[in-house]
Amino acid sequence: MSRSDHRASSGKHASGQASVISVPMLFATAPGLLMIGLWFGGQATLVAAALALPFAVLVSTRRGAMSDLSVLRKYGEVIEVSQAEHLLDDLVQSARQQNRIACCYMIDIDGLRAIASDFGEKPARDARRICLSRIRGVLRENDRVFRIGDSRFIVLPSLAVDIDADGVRFLGKRLQDAIEDPINVDHGSRFLGASIGAAASFQPIPAIDGSHFMDAATLALEDANRHGGSTVRLWSKSLRAADETRCAVRTELSEALVNGQIQPWFQPQICARTGNLSGVEALARWVHPTRGIIMPGSFLENIEAAGSSELLGQIILEKSLDAIKAWDAAGYHVPEVSVNLTMDELRNPDIATKLQRALDRAGLEPERLGVEILETVITDNSDDGIRENVIRIADLGCRVSLDDFGTGHASIRALRKLPVHRLKIDRSFITNMEQDTHQQRMVAAIIGMANKMGLETLAEGVENLSEQSLLADMGCEHLQGFGIARPMPADKIQRWMTERLSDTAETAQSPQLRDRP
Repeated sequence: MSRSDHRASSGKHASGQASVISVPMLFATAPGLLMIGLWFGGQATLVAAALALPFAVLVSTRRGAMSDLSVLRKYGEVIEVSQAEHLLDDLVQSARQQNRIACCYMIDIDGLRAIASDFGEKPARDARRICLSRIRGVLRENDRVFRIGDSRFIVLPSLAVDIDADGVRFLGKRLQDAIEDPINVDHGSRFLGASIGAAASFQPIPAIDGSHFMDAATLALEDANRHGGSTVRLWSKSLRAADETRCAVRTELSEALVNGQIQPWFQPQICARTGNLSGVEALARWVHPTRGIIMPGSFLENIEAAGSSELLGQIILEKSLDAIKAWDAAGYHVPEVSVNLTMDELRNPDIATKLQRALDRAGLEPERLGVEILETVITDNSDDGIRENVIRIADLGCRVSLDDFGTGHASIRALRKLPVHRLKIDRSFITNMEQDTHQQRMVAAIIGMANKMGLETLAEGVENLSEQSLLADMGCEHLQGFGIARPMPADKIQRWMTERLSDTAETAQSPQLRDRP
């Protein structure tokens, strides 16, 4: 089908009348049966009543459903997922009976929560109504749209006689374009994003019914969100296969978290001036029994999706503190170990208490533990609960570092509100810095600003001696990167420190930086 065939004026779609038996007919049936039974009397009355009762229940249910649907179709009210599945069941059955095609669109609108956070719930409700109106503006009279969450809508177009994948995507794109027009909020413009997942009954969806059909559209929506949002994705067999793989990985990860396969590896950080070890950063690694070392980029998303971020954080924290205690016992002084805290952990009101308990269990002072938070966490509009937790962590005595600085939107005002000790300059500013004078000026400006605010600086991604010398001359205090050392297991840290202690006096003044393989 061509794209133009799916415009609102298309005449190839069903009228949307899926009912086979009319309501008046059903209402006429039950009384008629009872009258016949009463006429004959005796057992005939009981038989007639038994036959009439299912009709009466069906009529009542159908009539209530039709009444609800008429209101929902008019106002786009919120419905439960189970109701949506029931509607999809009816749609799919009708499509099968009439030899037509059913489609389903799941829409996530990005930005509504931010409007509620920044301006309040009323502007968010107004924005939601505007989105609903825009969706209706794209649809035809018999198409239906419902809301199944604060920012999620489900669109059920009327049955199609002929539509292909391009036609399904075309309507999805029209919906996206309509939603993403800027809207006026509090005398200013805001841009919303629309991520859309679609499924159609001509696809090989297993066991097509309301539940599976909705799962297929939701899976496509999740794929759209994984690709950065603001896009349209159509369900496919490959999506299902990828989802099955992810489910298997999540199951395997759950077991890995329990049996100790997820471990912290440690990347050294050094003083830019002396070359002495100033700390280590704990980085999660999956030590898989058959696939070897798996980097966090391959499994963190699945851990977050499984809701296991806090469990992972607790494991990395406890094993990191155990490592620093073991180094102390072996006579190797590592001043500080830093762990990364996720957004979920920072939202936990008990996070400071958890850190204190872990330190008490290990018998370590809080200043031996550093926490790293992403710059995006501390924007002017960041969560008050997160801000309070960061303050509690600093009050505990732990040092707070702002990770990947320069890539987010932290303002000077936001920095002043939080007890940050150190800025970690993102590696994107350091790579190829020697050849880019503009990049050098930017790094120098960050270091100068940090110095004036009383903050330490650490440069990430240092690759060679030239970068180290340049950063030291600029006043950067700490360095980290593959040029200094790769992340390594806890037992390798001692060997690495021993090798550095045995270096020549010349290397001690200008630490040996191993070139990145």
